[in-house]
Amino acid sequence: MKNVAMIGLGIMGVPMARNLAKAGMALSVWNRSPDKAQTLVDEGATLCPDLVSLASGVSHIVIMVYGPEALLAIAEKLAKSDLTGKTIINTSTVSPQATLAANAYIETAGGVFLDAPVSGSVGPATAGELVFMVGGDKGSMEEATDLFDAMGKKTVHCGPVGSGTRMKLAIQMLLGNVLGGLSEAMVFANAAGLDLHDFMAVANNGAIACPMVAAKGGAIADQDFSPVSPMHQLGKDVGLAIDEANAKGLTLPQSSDLLALLTAAMQSGFIEQDVCAIYSHLQASQ
Repeated sequence: MKNVAMIGLGIMGVPMARNLAKAGMALSVWNRSPDKAQTLVDEGATLCPDLVSLASGVSHIVIMVYGPEALLAIAEKLAKSDLTGKTIINTSTVSPQATLAANAYIETAGGVFLDAPVSGSVGPATAGELVFMVGGDKGSMEEATDLFDAMGKKTVHCGPVGSGTRMKLAIQMLLGNVLGGLSEAMVFANAAGLDLHDFMAVANNGAIACPMVAAKGGAIADQDFSPVSPMHQLGKDVGLAIDEANAKGLTLPQSSDLLALLTAAMQSGFIEQDVCAIYSHLQASQ
């Protein structure tokens, strides 16, 4: 039985941890707010009082936290342990700079670091159907295949440490731009007197058909903006992508406009709603 740990027990971390346990692994957990671990503890997980004790008893540690600052704080504390023979897998979406800094902490303590952000929200996390984009040593990734397979349906090796993070930012740019276009098209359709469910019947059977359009377009048609993928998360990710693009001297006009749109929507009160509430912001702006 493999001894593994999950750090970060938010809306993604809990189902990911549960799938590791369902796969027959001995699970230890840690969260900044220990009460969030209670459900998993009731199901058999071990709650560790601190990160040093957590690291001492496991071979693999999976991290799922909100952003760069949280990841670096965790990596710094983990590095106070002897991490020789241990693999640290960061599944959070952070900046490339934070990824490389976390890698340096883990390597200094003798461990192996994989940056492995995910594509997928709560539904795929619960169903074990996430897609992992992995940067780092390929052999270490393959040695952790059972972990990735427990939590996801596809694992792609993207290159050295940092490559997984950059791949995730590129995917988030694509997702956001598609969602922005979908929202504008549905605002137009609504203003033209078209039924939004009819719009989706066409969209779901044409060249634009894809799972994301079906899910988010369907939610817009139903006026359901409950936060499956909160808008602030996409805003964070697109902001990180634009920062990286600027550092490389790239001009990305469409994604820059997307970031401005997300920022305006969040400032208008839609920050905690689902990303498809871009539609609501556009409607309110007319």
